[in-house]
Amino acid sequence: MRRRTFLGSSLALGAAAAGGGLAAACAPTSPSSGLGSTLGPPETTTIRIAPVFCDPALWMAGDYLKEEGFTEVHLVPPSLNSLGAVPKGEADVGILYSQQIITNVDAGIPIVALAGLHTGCGEVWTRPGISSIGELKGKTIAVRSVDAVNDAWYSFWAAMLGNIGIDPRKDVNFVEASSPLDTFLDGRSDAILVLALEVPLLRASPKNTGSVLINTLEDAPWRQYYCCQLIANRDWARRNPVATKRVTRALLRANDLVTKDPAAAASAGVAQGMVAAASYDFERAVLKNSSHEWRDIDPASTLLFFAAQLAGQKLIKGGPQQLVTQASGFDLSELKRQYPRAN
Repeated sequence: MRRRTFLGSSLALGAAAAGGGLAAACAPTSPSSGLGSTLGPPETTTIRIAPVFCDPALWMAGDYLKEEGFTEVHLVPPSLNSLGAVPKGEADVGILYSQQIITNVDAGIPIVALAGLHTGCGEVWTRPGISSIGELKGKTIAVRSVDAVNDAWYSFWAAMLGNIGIDPRKDVNFVEASSPLDTFLDGRSDAILVLALEVPLLRASPKNTGSVLINTLEDAPWRQYYCCQLIANRDWARRNPVATKRVTRALLRANDLVTKDPAAAASAGVAQGMVAAASYDFERAVLKNSSHEWRDIDPASTLLFFAAQLAGQKLIKGGPQQLVTQASGFDLSELKRQYPRAN
């Protein structure tokens, strides 16, 4: 996989690689018009992005980033939901699950959320005979770590269980496993939360005898909240407020490319070496299980929802509204007026 790339080489082809018609439909416009005319140039012309498999916008925004004044773009080695690279200052922007934004900010980790990127992404599967979340009380669930800060799966489980009054620390037997997916397929876990690439992998497994209990793209209340949000290193964002706004705009415009043609977005990933050709169908399945429309849901409301569930389980110390205020760097009203719809 290509670990680093620059504008003027493969990343600059991001929008173009998505297909001629698609690129033409979202052709860059001059930053001297609209919002761009009020911003001035970015404080830095270098941007470091932590890409992930399920969010093509982060690695196909080359033309838009160039338009916003970034002359050098680095894709840092992919890390799980940017959890390592962005807080450590190894990347300036990336993505993170909404519930993890709250647990990380509560833990004092220096990140700020800039925009919602997509809903969906996840599914809950259960073994035969379990037909509701409530029936998981007393059951065994495998996660990578019983750690709400570092394990997105556990923090999501805590929110789901807390939403119906189940205490994840007392009422469910969480066990740690290096591969919760294998643990479920082997019959040693009664339920599993699968996210992103795990969804098509589980669906394709001949060992899977379970059934879908929750599809976060379709089922309430989860469809009402962003799965993943664009984040920035907090200190970088404070030092570079104009660059932060410009990179947000570029990535949201690239997000519209994904909305308009997911197949072309997956193809762009293969063309750039971000997705192996053999994984194209899996990438398409991941994108199909998400909605990349960033205008319809309030990202702060998403954070507040998860903060309330986690606070109810005493998994965070700060008050929900206080944490949302600390975590939020949203400034999207002008962008919504400037770009009212992907199509």
